[in-house]
Amino acid sequence: MNLSYKILFGLLLTLAGGLGHAAEPAQDRTKPPALSQNKSIPGQDFAAIEQSVRQAMPSTKIDAITPTPIPGLVEIVAGQNVLYADTSGRWLLVGHLYDLKTARDVTAERKAQLSRLDWQELPLEAAVHYGEGPLKLAIFSDPDCPWCRKLNKALRQAKGIEVWEIMFPVPALHPEARDKAARILCHAHPAEALARVMSGKALDGEPPSADCTERTLQLVDQAMAFGRAHGVQGTPTLVAPDGRVRNGYLPLDQIGAWLAQGAKAGREATR
Repeated sequence: MNLSYKILFGLLLTLAGGLGHAAEPAQDRTKPPALSQNKSIPGQDFAAIEQSVRQAMPSTKIDAITPTPIPGLVEIVAGQNVLYADTSGRWLLVGHLYDLKTARDVTAERKAQLSRLDWQELPLEAAVHYGEGPLKLAIFSDPDCPWCRKLNKALRQAKGIEVWEIMFPVPALHPEARDKAARILCHAHPAEALARVMSGKALDGEPPSADCTERTLQLVDQAMAFGRAHGVQGTPTLVAPDGRVRNGYLPLDQIGAWLAQGAKAGREATR
């Protein structure tokens, strides 16, 4: 396999990830698209597809291969990438699958499903808790991120939203953010400390003890590792209690609508 062929596949995988974000629906679906239980695809075809993909892209970790609503076309899940292939394993399709009858972007819905996080597994030990209300929101946030600061200011003025702001510094962009995050978590009043830092002010008072600094740095590092392992690539990243994820800043009214949508779907599901 020549070098240019490898580069082409690398670019295609990158494009697949980028398209997933750009084509994200305005509202996350609460149910994944139904896949056809097409029994006409013999089991050995899945092995042939996996072998072909592994040969072409050895570093790609394949998590699942399942039928699609289109006969002879299968879905390949590789991390948070969704690809498609024919049953012979020769043809690979990178792009989005649309259902024109229902006007649904099936690929975007699938990616939204794959990106969901289990609320119970979130690293809330590294979070600053503030606000109260029926709506719950977790945010992966960098203390030096401009959009995180804008979002924090809006949420501190919001009513009806309980927030867990998880410290998720991005050292490549903000070298001092990790130490700031640890100091915020060590503060006697973390919410006040976070608000001060997010307002562009320095924290006053004595520096935290070495023991507290070491402990909170470990919590911050664990939160960073969790985020990277679960596809959190930037800040702010919003997480709803039902696991839906949104990347980037959202105006307060849109956050409320997004959270309420999940709460409504949860109530309907329990009827």
